[in-house]
Amino acid sequence: MRFINKNISLILILIIASSSLTILIFEPITAQSVPKPSVPQFALKLVENPYDVSPTYSIDPYTGKNVITQPGYHSENRSVEIKITNQPFTSINIGNSEYANLFYNISYKGRYENDWTFYSYDPNTIFIRQSDNEYTTISFTYIPNEGQIDFRVQAQIGYYTEYHMPFVAYRFTGEVSGWSNTQTITIPETSTTDSPNSTSSTTTAPTTTESTSNVTSVPLSLLVAVVAVFLVIIISLLIFYRRPPKTRQ
Repeated sequence: MRFINKNISLILILIIASSSLTILIFEPITAQSVPKPSVPQFALKLVENPYDVSPTYSIDPYTGKNVITQPGYHSENRSVEIKITNQPFTSINIGNSEYANLFYNISYKGRYENDWTFYSYDPNTIFIRQSDNEYTTISFTYIPNEGQIDFRVQAQIGYYTEYHMPFVAYRFTGEVSGWSNTQTITIPETSTTDSPNSTSSTTTAPTTTESTSNVTSVPLSLLVAVVAVFLVIIISLLIFYRRPPKTRQ
């Protein structure tokens, strides 16, 4: 962040999301009727919904055995629930078909790094609007295998304007609260246990009933070689008999 000047107080936050570059620009609102929001209160909770994915199988065409083509695995499927206590607010008509609403900014970082990262939980919208319920709940899915994550939340009252340039830019006009106190959540080390269904790479083929005979199967590679030799002989003979006889001098 950097201030453009002391009067306008523009804050630029660069966000690289997917393959597009998005810029957020914040500036004070001109309408005096828009209040300054309070610093948000929020709580963190680790959510775990583990599941196992079974391996997939196919038949080996040379041995007839049932072999694993995709190993099974275990997923911890963990996320952090960010539960923000909503503030009393009603949308404000500020004229020119614009309405001021209440939004939240969330930023995060690893416990032992210095720079904060803006969190856009939905790739289709970069801002978090306050819900109509008692709480606004956001799911944070960038979970490390283990460690600690810091979070902070900021409130905004105002509106966004979208600009189309070589990149997408959003300008927020309104009032912004200070950042909340930083809260830290600890992520325990994930389990490395494989799925019980993926302990072996091959299994015995399912028992099937079929007729048997005394005919010995011929490997496919041998058949290909025999056919190739046969074709070479035929072509050689054709070339030999099509060659014109030598004329005597």
